[in-house]
Amino acid sequence: MGSRWLVAGFGVGTTTVYRYFTEAVGLLAFLAPGRIDAVRVGEGEPDPCDATP
Repeated sequence: MGSRWLVAGFGVGTTTVYRYFTEAVGLLAFLAPGRIDAVRVGEGEPDPCDATP
């Protein structure tokens, strides 16, 4: 499985699959918490995105 499956299944070229994949990974990396925030949450400080009381 991999890009060949996407190319065959959706009828798009390998270049398009590669571009969409890299854009999706870039977006996930942008939205991910920074290292400092991840360490703070791991140390027990409350998550700033958590809305529970």
